[in-house]
Amino acid sequence: MSFGYPGAGDITGILPDGRRLEIECKSPTGKQSEKQRKFQEKIEQNGGVYLLVRSERDLEEQWKCREL
Repeated sequence: MSFGYPGAGDITGILPDGRRLEIECKSPTGKQSEKQRKFQEKIEQNGGVYLLVRSERDLEEQWKCREL
């Protein structure tokens, strides 16, 4: 059973400024699929934010770097 749009992040949301947020969670050795890469490109081309994270610390660092 699957839900959502193929390639979409594990966590999806809307930032306070209205931009779309996608967070893809991977293990330290996990690989992003082709569908996920294409989805990331779509999000970023349209002004959204896509984060590929491998740990809670990784998420915190990326969040701070982008000043979300």
